Amino acid sequence: MKKIRIIQIIELTILILIAVGLISFLSYVSKNRINQSDEISFDFNLDLGNIAERAAKKVKEEQIASTGINKIRLDFDNADIEVSVVDEEVIKVIESSDKPLKDKELFELENKNGILTITKGQRIPEIIFFRLGSSHHKVELFIPKSYRGDMIIQTSSGDISLLSEMELKEIATHQASGDLYLSYPVKAEKFISDLASGDINIENIECSEYALSTASGDIDIKYLRGSGDVEVSSGDITIDELIGEKYNIHSSSGDISLQNIAGSGEISAASGEIEAVYTSIEDYTKLNAASGDITVKLAENISFQMDANCVSGDIQGNIDMNYKNKKQNEATATIGKEPYAMLTISSTSGDISVDQN
Repeated sequence: MKKIRIIQIIELTILILIAVGLISFLSYVSKNRINQSDEISFDFNLDLGNIAERAAKKVKEEQIASTGINKIRLDFDNADIEVSVVDEEVIKVIESSDKPLKDKELFELENKNGILTITKGQRIPEIIFFRLGSSHHKVELFIPKSYRGDMIIQTSSGDISLLSEMELKEIATHQASGDLYLSYPVKAEKFISDLASGDINIENIECSEYALSTASGDIDIKYLRGSGDVEVSSGDITIDELIGEKYNIHSSSGDISLQNIAGSGEISAASGEIEAVYTSIEDYTKLNAASGDITVKLAENISFQMDANCVSGDIQGNIDMNYKNKKQNEATATIGKEPYAMLTISSTSGDISVDQN
């Protein structure tokens, strides 16, 4: 009796899957006018073997001389992007996939007025009845070591990885879903990266101007030099060394941990704790937390004037402070000799701790 029930459940499941597939197909047909020449891919994938190990195979390779090219644009729908530096004076693109692709689905390469554009091929609509695992689509870009132009990369879903040390004029990455990895030192006049959902992981970056942001994800940077903004809507920010003329670090919901800070700038968290360790302060630094504690540590050689206040919490530390009231939630301090850097700290709900050693 149990075997009959199991068979019935399996049959019912298969019928439901077929029905879902047919409904998807009819829905697509109703929303899109399909001509007889249009192609549709049907997928009923029950391959249970080595789903996680399905290797992507090369489906297209193309290269072009780098002479005269000053900007590279990559625009893909659903692919991991990897960028590496080579000694040859050519720009090469390799596309790999774990499933066969038709010619019209492969990337297209166009060089016009010094701008090399690499775009995804035509997407053939898929009616997926059932699939286990996820497909793997990868695009590898190889640029000459001598290339000093711009590079703009966009993918709606997929990781972006810079796998070599490189120096460019401008680098911009845009991702709807996926992580960003900079595994080697990168230099640029301008670096922009914005993610809707994903982490930013940077080993070493030096640039005149930067703007790094993710709506949902963490930002982890080992070394950051330059001036600019680092912003997270929901996630933590961790920077091991921050050097710059002016920085602006903000998290709407998440903790901020900054070590070895040099320069001037502002650090703020709407909901989360702030830890800031300074080796030097150029002119000023401001820290603000709406809901969370603020911990500040300063090198012994820093001369500064402090103005600190918190609405709900107290102010403590090993420096000589002048408290404005018995609650000890407002304090000032003057440490060292002129010229003084200005240290401003405020917290709506949370404690403030300031130490110098």
